[in-house]
Amino acid sequence: MRTLFIRLLSAQLAVVMIAMVAVGFSLSYLYTHYIFETKEQELVRIGNELAKELREPPDFFSLTRLGNLLNAANIFGDTAIWIADGEGRVILPTEVAGLRLGTEERNTIYTGRIASWRTYVEPLKETTFSVAVPVIARSGSTSDSSTISGIVILHSPMRGIMRTINDARRLIFLSGLLAICLAALLSFVFARRVATPLQEMRSVALDMARGHFNRRLEVKGDIEIAELAAALNEMAGRLGSTIHALGEEKAKTESVVAGLSEGVLAVDKEGRVHLVNEAARQLLAPLPLHIGELLADTSSDEHQNLLNAYVQVLANGEQRQITMVADKRTIQVEITPLIDPAAAELANNVVGAVALLRDVSETQKLEKMRRDFIADISHELRTPLTSIRGFAQAILENVVTGKEDIHRYLSVIMDESMRMIRLTNTLLDISRMESHHVKLQLTPVSLADIIADALSSLEPQIAEKQVVTQVNLPAELPSILADTDRLEQVFVNLLDNAVRYAPNSGVVTVTAQHLPTPEPGWVEITVTDNGPGIPPDELPFIWERFYKTDKARRSNRTGGTGLGLVIVKQLIELHKGTVEAGNALTGGAYFTVRLPAMA
Repeated sequence: MRTLFIRLLSAQLAVVMIAMVAVGFSLSYLYTHYIFETKEQELVRIGNELAKELREPPDFFSLTRLGNLLNAANIFGDTAIWIADGEGRVILPTEVAGLRLGTEERNTIYTGRIASWRTYVEPLKETTFSVAVPVIARSGSTSDSSTISGIVILHSPMRGIMRTINDARRLIFLSGLLAICLAALLSFVFARRVATPLQEMRSVALDMARGHFNRRLEVKGDIEIAELAAALNEMAGRLGSTIHALGEEKAKTESVVAGLSEGVLAVDKEGRVHLVNEAARQLLAPLPLHIGELLADTSSDEHQNLLNAYVQVLANGEQRQITMVADKRTIQVEITPLIDPAAAELANNVVGAVALLRDVSETQKLEKMRRDFIADISHELRTPLTSIRGFAQAILENVVTGKEDIHRYLSVIMDESMRMIRLTNTLLDISRMESHHVKLQLTPVSLADIIADALSSLEPQIAEKQVVTQVNLPAELPSILADTDRLEQVFVNLLDNAVRYAPNSGVVTVTAQHLPTPEPGWVEITVTDNGPGIPPDELPFIWERFYKTDKARRSNRTGGTGLGLVIVKQLIELHKGTVEAGNALTGGAYFTVRLPAMA
């Protein structure tokens, strides 16, 4: 802290000295300028008085005027007075007669102005401050050199002027020196007053760095230093509390990790086991996992995939997911790199990796059972449903009597049979798509033809509700590479939804546009209705199976199966496209499909 004290003292002294030097030079310059200006004014005044006396040309050298000149010389004894003619030649006193005024001074005089200069005068054997005043004839003009009848030259020795200036400079120097001494004393006191508490604060900060947070500073001194001491005390208290809380939090975290049903296995950048919980030990048994040991030393052939995944994550810093089979169990592993925040911008900033291990054996088994169930129930229902449809057609062909009853029952049978057939077909489609058994027959497709065919297949529903359909497709819309039947199925589902939820005499709109970037671009198709729309909190769930936004329709014969949008999403993704839903600003819902355009 002695260094800080010296720096503070030196800085303050430097500022004071610079200020005093600047002020001293300024005062010296101003005072010198003032002295010379005052002397010049005095000499000009004398010269003007003498010039008035010498104005009359007829008796320029009369004894009277010479007497006045001598009187003036006696009065101003420290000033040498010379008289020159109109051409600048000195004529009086006779000791210097014949000397001529300099060219620059003569040119100034000839313009009618007063000339002043500093130079060494040989006859006087010293440097003088000189002034030359023109003697102008009464009939003359100041702008014509021929009217200058004479010149009065006054020489004032510089020794007197410089003595006065040097005395003033000496006074300024002594005053500045005294001010610097006083400032040095004040700076010493101030620097000491600031440095001492900072030294104590440094000592406390070093103690805090060593983990000791109990020491406190005495809050005293200037307001800023006292506030800093109080802040340091508060910081020490908070750091102590925070570190204690972090210790407790670490203990809690370790307890939580130990109690997780998923396995957690963390390693450092050398591959040494840093953290492992009991669930990980059970999932990776009989692999021995001990803190501090290299994972490579404990890995077996059965767990080689896990070791390789760790090596890749530590090398490239990218998250990895693998599925491994160990001891007849399927384990899903998600390995995430641990990044050093202080070296986030560096290329090699991975300090370790942590893996989350889940036993998905039961989940996979349940998923397979669910798919099998859907396939089995669909196959079981197809035959009786087809029979129901055949009987319903037979009744409609007047095989039975009682016209009103027959038609009422037939309508119910027909609706239910068609609804269950759609459900069966939908379940089969979902099962095939999830099993990756659906192969698309991709051909160039005109979107206008697809929309027209879909609307044609829905004409009975559209006519029944008297829905107005508006199709706005640009003529220059590019073709898309798609499976015609599957894409028609997508738009049949979307248009069927729109017609079903549109009010009677409602409007269903189909629009499309070409998004040119990135090349070759996308074709965006939007189906909009003016129905009640989709509740915002239910939007994320409409793509789930059997989910219906209209709860009242779940038992209604006219409602959908809740599987149409599932098929739409899966088919669009098979075509490498996207689909999204939302509510239009003008009311109703919209579904937007984006498919890659053909180049």
